[in-house]
Amino acid sequence: MKNILIVVPAGLATGGTELLHQLCSCLNDNNIEAMIGYCISDIHGNIRWCGQKEVTKGYENYNIKIIDTKKYVITENDVLVIPETALEMLPLLENNLTFIWWLSVDNYLKGMRKDFINFAPIKFKDRPNVIHLVQSWYAYRFLVKSVGINENKIYWLSDYISDPFFEKPFEISVKKNQIAYNPAKGYENIKKLIEDTPDISWVPLVNMTHLQVCDTLRMSKIYIDFGNHPGKDRIPREAAISGCCVITNRLGAADYYEDVPIPNKYKFADIINSEAEIINLIKDIFHNYEIHLKDFDYYRQKISQEKGEFIVDATQTFRQFI
Repeated sequence: MKNILIVVPAGLATGGTELLHQLCSCLNDNNIEAMIGYCISDIHGNIRWCGQKEVTKGYENYNIKIIDTKKYVITENDVLVIPETALEMLPLLENNLTFIWWLSVDNYLKGMRKDFINFAPIKFKDRPNVIHLVQSWYAYRFLVKSVGINENKIYWLSDYISDPFFEKPFEISVKKNQIAYNPAKGYENIKKLIEDTPDISWVPLVNMTHLQVCDTLRMSKIYIDFGNHPGKDRIPREAAISGCCVITNRLGAADYYEDVPIPNKYKFADIINSEAEIINLIKDIFHNYEIHLKDFDYYRQKISQEKGEFIVDATQTFRQFI
């Protein structure tokens, strides 16, 4: 029996790190033994193992086992799962079956250093023991078209939003004429829009607990995301399942209907020159919320199916290789 070792950045609480913990828990719940090994990045961006022995705060409820990567000796019997931000580790895993999980295209490209080019996908695309997992169609098409990875080496493994967003269905009666947004992502693209609409209530999702984010989205009629979409982002899905009408740009995964399946009238390629159109759409949603809400029925349906699909995809894929 092979050991599945999932490489996770230490001490981070992001959508990507949570997903890596979710994968480990999913495999263990389905009798596929998996464990987590934490790594860190130094000030120069070099990836190395670290000795973190306790699960990162916030992920204690997942069914996972942590190994001390400073003491653990990797053998050919280990199967590795590494995020795209840790490809620098590949030369150390020459003899191991390795899954690269593309949680983000943009973050990978942004993090590439000049000396990192030797570890770019093009350098190992023909290695028989490297398999690619994709979370979005944006990543799939990047690998096929830009990198030249053979389609038969790419497997689908998306993700899902956490259970609290499903535990308390949204109620139309409590919805307010307010817009939720994430100021940590694309604020430069939304700042002028906020300044030019002083009569509209904009609520930043900042300094909030997970429960407070849930409550804010349940009370808002609109969620706007004009940031980059490096993968199939979580907050737009959390917003949609909470009854928000989602408005995006066309960057990254947002440009793909498969990743963000909402009508084109809610997606804008040119934010600056479309400001008047966006404001008119916002006001129309406020006044005709229930009509617009129906445009997101399919999106919400897809989101509600994601956890079940994740479990099936994860278990079938790893059983195939171990």
